[in-house]
Formats: sequence, structure tokens, C-alpha cells
Amino acid sequence: MAESAEILREHPELLTAEDDDAVDNLIATARAHGNAGMVAKLKQLRSFIAGIRNMRNALGSSTLDPEQLRILPVMFEFIRADSWSASRRIAEEHPELLDSAADRLVARFVQAAESRGDGSAEVFATHRRILRRAREVGIPQAFNEVGHGGERTAVAKIMEMVRESQEEMAELGAPPEARISVLGRTAIMLMKRHGESDAIDAAIECWHGVVDAADPKSGDYPFHLNNLSDALTTRYAITEDLADLREALDVSRRALAGAPEGLVDRPGLMTTVGNVLTDLHAHTGDRAYLDEAVTVYRASVEAADDRADNLAGLLGNLSQGLRRRFDLAGDAADLTATIDALRRATAVATAREPLLIDLSNNLAVALRDRFDLSGDIADVDEAIAVHERTLPEVTTREDLWLQLSGYGIAWQRKYESSRDPLSLEQAITAFRRAVATTTNTLQLTDSLERLGSALRDRFRLSRELDDLNAAVDAFDKAVGPLRWSTPWCRTCS
Repeated sequence: MAESAEILREHPELLTAEDDDAVDNLIATARAHGNAGMVAKLKQLRSFIAGIRNMRNALGSSTLDPEQLRILPVMFEFIRADSWSASRRIAEEHPELLDSAADRLVARFVQAAESRGDGSAEVFATHRRILRRAREVGIPQAFNEVGHGGERTAVAKIMEMVRESQEEMAELGAPPEARISVLGRTAIMLMKRHGESDAIDAAIECWHGVVDAADPKSGDYPFHLNNLSDALTTRYAITEDLADLREALDVSRRALAGAPEGLVDRPGLMTTVGNVLTDLHAHTGDRAYLDEAVTVYRASVEAADDRADNLAGLLGNLSQGLRRRFDLAGDAADLTATIDALRRATAVATAREPLLIDLSNNLAVALRDRFDLSGDIADVDEAIAVHERTLPEVTTREDLWLQLSGYGIAWQRKYESSRDPLSLEQAITAFRRAVATTTNTLQLTDSLERLGSALRDRFRLSRELDDLNAAVDAFDKAVGPLRWSTPWCRTCS
């Protein structure tokens, strides 16, 4: 969320309704390039923009002065933070939240919500009181008071009841299973309360309580630990606090160590460990975490039954770890292992599932990349075959464009290697279909540029002026849609 607020502070034009498609264009392009991390960040930005626009629309015809518009993104970030600790960190990083302009902004939201009879009025009022208190006694004291009954949220009230019930059950000698049941149900409920202050912190407290109350020798104990690990990684995704990831790794390893060999769910516990290790590598850049993640993902595949429902997903995880390592170090053996894993995954994935479409696209991209390294035309032929198998399975326009674009690229690679005119014709046909499939600005630009290049290649063979004119027309149309430009979109290229 912090990245989203920073982007909007630098590019407030993205808050206007006419630019709604800008972020969608970037998401589509990032996906086409296989940049899953950027897709996730851009989706978060899209949600963030929608939330801010909803807040602004709640004021009706009222307008905001320039200073309030400048503060709006960070104020939204402050109010929508998932814990008081996160709100405190935002307040400490943005002293402008303590200015009079910020106070006037929140006051207007309180007034608008009250006029609608909206329950959010109390949420706005609570955050306004905390900021006012911070101006009087400082940020640390203001937030300490929140944690000691100063401003109690619905989550705080829930946790007070849970703690009281735990004390009563202990006094009555209730069995641990009863305590675990209350804590577990509460944690699951809290994990669903997205956007409420301290919900994830409270859920983690509950899962800690479950782990403390449970018998380490029970069959459920590894799964209690796994739930705690998942909650910690969820909070890490919000706060990016490395301590949560390190604890999640320790907890997930304990869960795996406590699961007997041959347990049906053991591969799933391994996946949790691998995912935490992958996040640690992304955060720290330490290659050792990625190496261990690949080892764990490989072990999860080996531990799974060949008929397991989740085998395709396990193989997909392994392929992603191997692909990340290839991108990092360029070892061709990792690319080959990626291809092998994806071949198995696509063979066992259920037809028409989104997972099969994604796995097939990743396989075709990996095969093209290996062809670029080795020049073995068999890889391009296989990539073409993968696209031909997958195209009939596609059910969305975005996936259709992705497959047609990749199909055309594979045929063009084959033409560049063989100089076979029939391959070039196939590429041109695929790119034309891709152009006709999408209205997305960046997808359209990409396909038009590829179509123009292919038509130019055909002109060099045919010397037909029609081909050259068609190429020029495609390049001209590719330039036309680019009506806006932002520096940060280059990260998608």
C-alpha cells in the first residue's frame, strides 16, 4: 500500500476517471511479460486508486483544495492500514498528517459519512481523534493509548471477549480442545475482516494461543503451526516487516518437522516452507533462500502421489522457483529443469482450468527462451505445439491475446531460423488475430509492432509495396494509442 500511495503522490492524474484504463493496461503488459510481482503490485495500486476515488466521491459535490488533494493518498493509507502499528508507522513517516489541512480533510469525511448515516463515520472520527491526540502528546503516546482502551475498535472488543472466555475456561478446567476451538474460529473470522484495524494482529495472537494450547504430539499440531505461518506471511505482505517472515519460516519448518512421512498433506506443508523462503529471497536477495526453496518444492513433488489433485500446482511452484533461479544466474540446467517440470504439470492439469492456461504459457515462454540459448529448432516447434493445444482451451479475451501473441512470436522465431516463408505467414496471421482480439492499449501496441516487423520481413522477401505500406500502417497505429506516459511503467517492459 505504501508503494501505491507514493505512486499517486507523484502521479495524481491517475485518480481521474478518464485514466481508469491506465493501470489495467500496465497489468496486462506485466502479465504478458511473465512479471508476476509487478502484476500483484499493480493490482494493489488499482484497488488503492478505487478506494481513494470512493472516499472522494463520498463528499458528493464538495471539492478538495490542493493541499487536501496532496494529503488524500497518504490519509487513505493511514485509515485503511490493517493494524494500529501500521497506522503508527505511516503517521511517523508522514508528519503532514498532523497538519491542520489533514484535520480538515478527515473532518469533511466524518461529516459526509454522518449525513449518509454511514457507519464509517466512527472510523473516520476515531482516526481524527488519534491524530489530534498525537499533536498534543506525540505519536508514540497517542498510539499507546489506543492499545490501552483509549479508542477500541470492533476487533479490540472481540479480542477482549476471547481473552475473558479463555480465562473462564481455564478456571473451569475446560479441556484444551475447547480453548483451541474458540481461538481457531476467531482467528479464521478475523482473517476475513479485511481492512479492519488490528485484525491480522489479533488473528496472529489467536493462532499463537492455539499453538500454545495444543498438544505437540497431536496430529493437528502441524496444521496449527501452518495456520500461524500463513497469518504471519499475510501480515508481512501488508507491513513488509522482515521479522514476520523469519518467524513464519521458523514456524513452517516446525510444522513440516512434526508431520509424519507419508502424510497426504505433507506436500502442502512443504509448499508453505518454500513460499516463505521465496519471499525471503525476494526481500533480502540472499541466493541461499532461493536454493532452499527449490529443494523444498522439489521434495514436495516427490512426496506427492502421481494422482494427487494438487500435483500440477506443486510442479508449477517448482517451475517458478527454477525459473527465478535461471533468471538470477543464467544456468541453462535450471531452464531445462523448468521445462521438464512444466511439461509434467501441463500433462496432469485439468482441462480448461486457469492453471492449465498459465502453465502452458509459461512452458511456451521457457521453450522459446531455451531456443534463444541453444538454437535448437525442436524447442520452437514444441512451443508452437503447446500454443496450438492451449488455444482451444482459452475462455477469456486476455488469455486469448496472450496465447496468440506467444504463438506468433514462436512462428517468427522459426522463420528467423529457417527462413521458411510459410512460418512467416503463420506469424503474420497470429499477430493479426492478436490485434483483432484486444482493445487494451499496451497489448494492442505490442501486437501492432510485432505485426509491423513481420510484414516488413515479408516485404524484404516479396518486394511487394503493399507489404511495406501495411507495415508502415501497423507501426503508425502502434504509436497512436500511446497518449500517456509515466516513468514507473517502464518497470513492466
